[in-house]
Amino acid sequence: MYKKICVTNRHLVNGDYFEQIRHIMTCNNKADYLIVREKDLSPLEYEDILKGIISLDINRDCIIAHNFIDVARNLNINKIHLPFNKFIENGGKKGNLRDFRAVGTSVHSLDDCMKAQELGVDYLIAGHIFTTDCKKGLEPRGVSFLQEICANSTVAVFAIGGIDFNNAKECINAGASGVCLMSTYMRLN
Repeated sequence: MYKKICVTNRHLVNGDYFEQIRHIMTCNNKADYLIVREKDLSPLEYEDILKGIISLDINRDCIIAHNFIDVARNLNINKIHLPFNKFIENGGKKGNLRDFRAVGTSVHSLDDCMKAQELGVDYLIAGHIFTTDCKKGLEPRGVSFLQEICANSTVAVFAIGGIDFNNAKECINAGASGVCLMSTYMRLN
């Protein structure tokens, strides 16, 4: 079975955000990990959201902070996902991020993939694979891009972008260890 990562976006939730997170992490098709993305927040606002998620009755080890390194450290979240440029700026896991148990980044080219691996990344998110509203007007990179990344990666690769429970298998067949879902999970009943 492949791994499923929920990437949060509170703007897509109908109803209570924290109840939706609890549902995502406990339902039949539950997520294995939760990247708390909420990238439009200030560090203080993000910390409040993260504290709310930590207070839920879910496995804390499934929570992956996004972008806010200091907030993750302050709240003892030992996994972080960073945009590629921020990952590079921090020297990857061989640099300022070595205290995290798992560090991931997003890649959009084979060069990104190779550079991230040089800096000790633990996993990669490659995308966007399919057409998605999150990247409106941008041509998807497609399954062949995902295959290329997977073939050249020594770490787990997760596909992102326009993925749902119906097309996830295409990504797994291309070599991905799992998939990232945003809209599917944020709107899951």
